[in-house]
Amino acid sequence: MVNNFISVARDHGLRHLTCMPIAELEEDAIQTLSDLGFEKIPIAGYGTDPDGAQYDMVKLVLKL
Repeated sequence: MVNNFISVARDHGLRHLTCMPIAELEEDAIQTLSDLGFEKIPIAGYGTDPDGAQYDMVKLVLKL
């Protein structure tokens, strides 16, 4: 599915794909995207839930 998304993005002339999952909750997705060539940029305490708890997030970027 991700490979299809990458192909569609390339076909439409996009230069980058990005996403920002919560590090602790989406470890498998982060690993999968990293294996596909996405660069990982960790951002500590970036996410905040409605109760004020902070979460580390990872910005993932793929140059197309």
